[in-house]
Order: sequence, then C-alpha cells, then structure tokens
Amino acid sequence: MNSATDKKSVTSLAIPLILLVMAGAGWYFLAGRNNGAFNEEVKPAESAKQKQEGDSGSVYAAFDKSDWPTVEKTCRLLLEKDEFNAEARFNLAFSLYRQGKYDEAIENYEKATRFAEFKGYSLYNMACLHAIKNDIERSAELLTEALNTGFSSARGIANQAELEPLESHAKYKEWIEQEDRNRGKRVRIDRG
Repeated sequence: MNSATDKKSVTSLAIPLILLVMAGAGWYFLAGRNNGAFNEEVKPAESAKQKQEGDSGSVYAAFDKSDWPTVEKTCRLLLEKDEFNAEARFNLAFSLYRQGKYDEAIENYEKATRFAEFKGYSLYNMACLHAIKNDIERSAELLTEALNTGFSSARGIANQAELEPLESHAKYKEWIEQEDRNRGKRVRIDRG
C-alpha cells in the first residue's frame, strides 16, 4: 500500500466516525442526559391534547407549581402508556409523598428502585417516609442501603427534618460520614 491509499482509507473512516460522534453528542444533550453539564433543560412544548393525555412536559409544569395532584394524574397516565417509565414512576412516588399518601408513595418508590438512576433517591425517600411513620429500624435499613448506592443529598441527612427520629440511632454519625464521602465522589441534585 502506498501512503495516498492509507490516507484515503483513514479519511473515509474518520469522517463518518466524527459525524456519528457529533450526532450522538447532540442527542445526549438534547435528551437531557448531560447530568447537569448544562443547566438548561430541554422541555417539550405542550399542546392541550398532550396535557390531557399526559406527557413529561405537563409533569414539569405541574412540578414547578408544586401541583402534586396534577403531577400524580399525569404520571399515572404516562405509566398507563409505559409502566417502565422510570421518571414517571419516581415522580408519581414523589407527588404521593408530598400529598401525604405515604403507603402508596412507598409502594411506588419500591418500584422505582428497579431503575438505577432513581435507586438511591428512592431508597432515601423511603427512609424518610418510614421515619415519618415512626418505623425507625426500617428507616435505618433503607438509609444504609441508599448510602451504599453512593447517594448523597444536597441538603444533607443532618438537615432533613423527616430523618430527625434517627438522630439517636447508633449509626447516625456513621451515616453522616458516609454521606460526606459520597458527596466527595459525585455531585447529586436534591429533588426534595
């Protein structure tokens, strides 16, 4: 082979590869998979029909207004279409939590733990709910499990009012230390 043929082969492979990487990066950021690299979130436009049928855009709008019954209704519609919609499952659980429907929230958080991106948050929120229900041992188990996933709350365990009943627990100081270690490993967004 001569050098002209080698350069042509490299160029013919490089251009499609560059285009593929650029297309993938564009989709990555448009789909909101940038984990906060850009603080802008791409939200779909909402039509009256979309609001009625339920879509993620109407969930965001209701979330921004703390309109938990609308978040609940919209998430239920989304889950009717796709029971494996991780974000809808987590947001449904969160809306139930905010409405004081603790048992139903726990059931939905348990389902949300199947999805890696929501496992730590779901376990943590279930720990809070069990503490509210005064089930201290179950709350402690779930908090330990959440921290073992690498979870950390932006607020911090010590500043989470729902977890105050755990302050006298033997592992409380250990949990605070583990959360600090987890926080050093990655930046987490506080959803609560």
